[in-house]
Amino acid sequence: EEWTRNLEIKAHDLNIKEQQLKNKEQQEEQIKEQAVAGAIIELGSEIGWSEDEIIQKIMKRLKITQEKAKSLFDLLIQEN
Repeated sequence: EEWTRNLEIKAHDLNIKEQQLKNKEQQEEQIKEQAVAGAIIELGSEIGWSEDEIIQKIMKRLKITQEKAKSLFDLLIQEN
């Protein structure tokens, strides 16, 4: 009975740690995407690319949907 409870507690702790790790990995991926998109926006602005061209480059480089690329673009433009 007690060892069953201890196992349940350990399993719960492991689930929490696993979720924390997944969250950290997602945050790292978002940071990477923002850094890459930011560099493309900066370069594209200097070269004179249109907003659509920049979004297309972000999509291709990060292999993401147009909606996500546009959302990243909007987020990064707002911050600057």
